[in-house]
Amino acid sequence: MNRAVVILAASGLGLGGLWLAWPRPPAPVPVRTGATAVAVPRVAATVDSAAVRDYQQRERFGQDVHDFFARARTLDPLTRQRQADALREELRRREADRSISAGESMNLQIALVRVTVDDPQAQADALAALGAQFHTDAEQANQAWLQQLASDPQFQRYKQDERRIVEAVMAMPVIPGGESRDAYLREQLQQAREAAYRH
Repeated sequence: MNRAVVILAASGLGLGGLWLAWPRPPAPVPVRTGATAVAVPRVAATVDSAAVRDYQQRERFGQDVHDFFARARTLDPLTRQRQADALREELRRREADRSISAGESMNLQIALVRVTVDDPQAQADALAALGAQFHTDAEQANQAWLQQLASDPQFQRYKQDERRIVEAVMAMPVIPGGESRDAYLREQLQQAREAAYRH
């Protein structure tokens, strides 16, 4: 198995190394009852945290991905395809709940095609179909985002300010502070965005 593919799949998902920064649960507090000391976990350690569960699931998925690519070429074709399909199904779930980005999913799906489709023409066709689907999904997501913005009063307020600011800055004979016109315009638009979303 190509080591670069394993590294791409793991690093693209952003799943490796997170445990180093993850806070460790606090140690149990010994409580003496009579002559016996009983270890009672701190409150924070007993909370069934959704964030912790999500982290553990991401870790398991990352390990599954790593294990699959590490031994994919040693598996018989049927087993390899079955395991790849299971990873694709998990990817679909993670895209739906937004725990993985479309770009990360795309990278992994490309790697899955390359390791499960041996015929060069079939592989090229599968990659082309993936690219077309990714483009379609991106267009649909962009349209949904634009529709959401169209009904957002804060965004509409900003767009009105944007037109006014652009016209004013472009009409200025001299830009304050000796800045370039582009830099000054960017600053003014940023301030307008911040003001629009403060209300």
